Amino acid sequence: MAKTEKRIETVDMLRGFAALAVCWFHLTDTNAIAGSGVLEKSGRYGWLGVEIFFVISGFIIPYALHRSSYTLRHFGRFLLKRITRLDPPYIVSIVIAIIVGYLETMAPHYQGPPFHPGIIRTLLHLGYLNVLVGYPWLNTVYWTLAIEFQYYLMIGLAFPLISSHRRVLRILFFVLLSLLAFKITFPGFIFHFIFLFFMGIALFQHQAGIIKRREFFVLLPIFTLGAYLTLGLPPTIAGLAVVTAISRLRLRNRIFIFLGSISYSLYLFHPPVIKVIYTLGRRFATTDARQTAVILMTLAATIVSAYVLYLLIERPAQRWSAQFKYVVSPTVDLASEEHSNSATGSG
Repeated sequence: MAKTEKRIETVDMLRGFAALAVCWFHLTDTNAIAGSGVLEKSGRYGWLGVEIFFVISGFIIPYALHRSSYTLRHFGRFLLKRITRLDPPYIVSIVIAIIVGYLETMAPHYQGPPFHPGIIRTLLHLGYLNVLVGYPWLNTVYWTLAIEFQYYLMIGLAFPLISSHRRVLRILFFVLLSLLAFKITFPGFIFHFIFLFFMGIALFQHQAGIIKRREFFVLLPIFTLGAYLTLGLPPTIAGLAVVTAISRLRLRNRIFIFLGSISYSLYLFHPPVIKVIYTLGRRFATTDARQTAVILMTLAATIVSAYVLYLLIERPAQRWSAQFKYVVSPTVDLASEEHSNSATGSG
């Protein structure tokens, strides 16, 4: 059991690192406070935190389902569990995004277009449906939540296939979705990123004893090639790094474990905080030193705000979600199951 707990801590650390990387990418983007130079270069590849999240979800969601004795008849309960876990912070972040959007237009020297989110556009967020009708998201990171929700739908229905000990069923699942990945290339749908999720799923299958080492080392290069062909080299390297870290490393760092615990709130909340600080501080950030000071202050404010959101909204949502069980069995460590689920609240 100790081995399992250490592995989950590694996942938490990776999630903390991924959330911080995306936050730093937006902080140092040329359209934000930092204009150019070292700061901008330091966050150039921070967007890969999103790809890290996808691989982690590929692994940890079926891992938690497997440990919870999930079956297809629990699909509705699974979705209710995910919605209860993820939607309260998400809805609060939507409200915050709307408030910040209006406040931004009231700031002195604002020269952008008026902010009118619209009722339909806002309500579509509740089902992650904006991508289907072309309405813009209120928060720049919401598109990734739509991908994650598509994954939850897929994995909840396909779990009997990927967890089957019949190789033909597992291969059929991978082949069909691989074909869709090359046919449906729009990045608003999961198929564009499916090979990253496959990397995590293959790791789950190996760790759970569903496939042997030899099959895992056949699947991983295939999925790596698929990721390279559909996404390019940087996401592929990030995906392999995540698989290696989870399977081979035992990482423990208090800072990143803390960031991992609040990573969902940090991921949701950092764009509006950056927008507020940028609006207030852009006239001050006229030199490299001042840019650095504003960025560091924004990062600190983002982490503090995310922690408050975590305490007030996300942690209660975790407790509510944990009340939904599939099968209470003496062979399942429910405390570990809850810990596993606490590491899956995306971004």
